[in-house]
Amino acid sequence: MVLSHVLTPYVVLVAALLVTGLVAYMERSAAQTRTRLRLETMTQETRDTIVSRLQLYESLLRAGAGIFAASDQVTRDEFGVFARVLDVRKNYPGLQGIGYAARFTASEKQAVIQRVRGQGMPDFRVWPDFPRQEYTSIVYLEPLDERNRAAIGFDMMTEPVRREAMARARDTAEPAASGTVVLQQENGGEKLPGFLIYHPVYTPGPEPRTVEERRRRLAGFIYCPLRTVNMLSTMIDPARREMLDIEVYDGTSVNAATKVFDSWSDHPPGWETRALKRTVLLHFGARTWTMTTAARPTLRTQANLDRPVRILLTGLAVSLLLFALTLSQSQARRQAEESAAELARSREALIKANQRTTTMMESITDGLIAVDRNWRIIYVNHQALELARRASQDTVGRNLWDVYPDLANTDAEAAIRSSMSTGVAVQFEAADALMPEWADIRAYPSGDGLALYFADIGDRKRAEKSLVEAYRQQQQIATTLQRALLAIDNPAIRGVSIEPYYRAAYAEALVGGDFYDVFEPAPGLLGIVIGDVAGKGLAAATRTAFVKSTLRAFAYEDPSPSSVLSRLNRVVTKETQDGFVTLLYGVLNTDLREFVFANAGHEPPLWLIPDGPEVQDLEKPGIVLGILPEVSYEQFRIAMDCGHRLFFYTDGLTEARGERGFYGIDRLRSAFLEMQRPTAADTLSAVIEEVNTFAHGEIRDDVAAVLVCLD
Repeated sequence: MVLSHVLTPYVVLVAALLVTGLVAYMERSAAQTRTRLRLETMTQETRDTIVSRLQLYESLLRAGAGIFAASDQVTRDEFGVFARVLDVRKNYPGLQGIGYAARFTASEKQAVIQRVRGQGMPDFRVWPDFPRQEYTSIVYLEPLDERNRAAIGFDMMTEPVRREAMARARDTAEPAASGTVVLQQENGGEKLPGFLIYHPVYTPGPEPRTVEERRRRLAGFIYCPLRTVNMLSTMIDPARREMLDIEVYDGTSVNAATKVFDSWSDHPPGWETRALKRTVLLHFGARTWTMTTAARPTLRTQANLDRPVRILLTGLAVSLLLFALTLSQSQARRQAEESAAELARSREALIKANQRTTTMMESITDGLIAVDRNWRIIYVNHQALELARRASQDTVGRNLWDVYPDLANTDAEAAIRSSMSTGVAVQFEAADALMPEWADIRAYPSGDGLALYFADIGDRKRAEKSLVEAYRQQQQIATTLQRALLAIDNPAIRGVSIEPYYRAAYAEALVGGDFYDVFEPAPGLLGIVIGDVAGKGLAAATRTAFVKSTLRAFAYEDPSPSSVLSRLNRVVTKETQDGFVTLLYGVLNTDLREFVFANAGHEPPLWLIPDGPEVQDLEKPGIVLGILPEVSYEQFRIAMDCGHRLFFYTDGLTEARGERGFYGIDRLRSAFLEMQRPTAADTLSAVIEEVNTFAHGEIRDDVAAVLVCLD
């Protein structure tokens, strides 16, 4: 008995220290999990921001390439207007400018120099100036400030890193980013690393299909130079930089030689080795960057990583207090024969100590259930009883699975049992398990059993359900709007059959930018429109409705295609700031049997002539709407007769991707010729099915089409 009195304080001390260590360990694990999840989320968001911005730059280059593709020759003034409209340094942070490098032979060199000098660059020269068969020199670069003037005339093909990116863009017909270089604009002071993105420009004509044809028809490159540090600094929110150390490397090798950006260069010694890290890859322009992120002290502070230390210190203090109290009790028992009153005071002190321990456990805001290795419930705090709506006498001492029968044969039971057997903590959500509603459940195993923490997340689940319902209502609005946009008059003109078609790429994109229209601008005339407004969703639908209604208004005044497109272009350039519009508008005169049309950068219609039979492309390009305010559109006419058919479509068909690449205009022309059926509806259905089969049922863009048949 005496030995038991001596050992009791030490047993209590060890038990209290074990409980303190368990709680501190669980809190430390939870804090580290929060930090890792926060770091993962912020890393993904930062990567998405950078990649989205770089893809925006690629889209800018594609738009610039479209200007050159739509014209035999783009002058410096026209290129300057394009750059000023875009205002690249304001609207595309990080860009040093946008330029054009022309490709020419040694025999054409002097003519190019004279042409550029005649356009306002009297000091223009090609450099470096050593003999070679072919040159690719910068002839336009906007804005033309002092820094950009230093690069005018430079032949970028003479430098290996730039040459590799240019050759890749030329052979793939896609944007290509270079490796790290020092830009020619760095003509003084600190020379910061940069890179360039190139997009090839080919001579006018059908899209080149082979590498050999692309090399032969290469006219030059539209490109943009970027300062890596300046660009990335504008993309990363200052508040995020306070919580993350962000480093970017050119390629997949992480070392000092490939580093191009560091948000914090003044790390304290040894800090980086202790920080939580994440590494992701950034893909753009057929090039890969590596980004590493590390949690800075600010992020670690927000995650309360020092809370386990406070819990440990508090628990240590409580453990020492318990030890002192039990030691006092032991001494009191040894002196029981001397003083009964002293024994009573010792017992009272022990009761108060137990009350303080219970108060500490009851202060936890989440529900807590502790079980031993045999699943017997050994402790339940007040919050757990409130959430589960049970009385304390119904739980403590009983088997967990008997108290909570709703856990039987559920994923929640499997997760809890797995945590106990593997010793690995788990976290999951479950309904009607430990409480009547949804709960966030965390299981933390230990050598003696397992602790279950759970919190009520019913409000959050109801909010998620409300969001789903709101999304469903938005889809209903989108469906109604799409039907209104695609409704056509379908005039009953004798001898003409009309069959329209529309399909959205994805269910969540029911409203897209592709559209068509058929109406009667004047008696005996059939107006046909096919177009593509940049963007998706309700914003694109609004611009589509605007373009469609404005075109009709102009056509009712004067149905001439050239007049309608010129007037429409001025309105689109002035009134819409959110993207370009490609559009083809034509008028079919059934009395004269002729079709008059004008094209604003849209896919060429296909004309079926039954004699032969044969299919021709009506390849008559014009500049897209919304780039330059004053553009004249040339109109063309063809003579038609009975049996002739016109097929209008958007690029969702030609850019459908299969195992052999894009479907393309050549395959579409062949399909239109081979899939002719007695009716317009059957013919159009057969062509669409052929494209869908090629793409394995996964056409990834909106598709709009109209088939017009002369009976």
